Amino acid sequence: MVQSKEEQKVSDTSEPVYPMNFWYYKGVALYKQEKYEESNACFDKAITVNSEHYLTWNNKGKALYRLKKYEEAIPCFDEAIRLKPVRTENLEKWKNMCRVSIWYNKGKALYKQKKYEEAIPCFEEAIRLKPVRTENLEKWKNRCNVFVWIHKSGALIKQEKYEEANTCFNEAIRLRPESYNSWFVKASTLILLERYPESCACVDEAKRIDPKRFNEFLTKYEFD
Repeated sequence: MVQSKEEQKVSDTSEPVYPMNFWYYKGVALYKQEKYEESNACFDKAITVNSEHYLTWNNKGKALYRLKKYEEAIPCFDEAIRLKPVRTENLEKWKNMCRVSIWYNKGKALYKQKKYEEAIPCFEEAIRLKPVRTENLEKWKNRCNVFVWIHKSGALIKQEKYEEANTCFNEAIRLRPESYNSWFVKASTLILLERYPESCACVDEAKRIDPKRFNEFLTKYEFD
């Protein structure tokens, strides 16, 4: 069929049609470069081509989170959860890794909106779905779970549930004893519980783990 001049003009100026993977991986690359607006636009185009790809929704949510559009990020994580990977033996370990990330990301977005009660079940689900233990995944698993426990403790602190928060820090430290953040924030929680000797011991441990970071903190803030 012969196109009219007007149709040819539209065809010549329209954007080429790329497969979903093109837009998805371009979005990931832009995200890694901290170009979140451009990254989000690519994920939108990927979704236009294929709206059933849960990783695209998760990464779109992450881009919106970085843009501080926390409320907009939540439906993206919900869609990623709905489109969770199909259970197969080969995908089981990788599936859990992805689902941990999605629930954790949703929890963080809720936390940023000060919806602490809603955030906590998300962190708990991420903990429940912890990656299967394997030699290759062990370091990643511990690092990921530590951050989940720390964020859960933060939500509990905001609700003045200090004992529960301290328990979360204990679990984070059990998983990764060399976690500076766990020891340092645990010290603050123990102050709120008026357990000062224990707090001092945590501060000392944080300083031992990362003296440079500790000294930078002291330099940055002035104390009366």
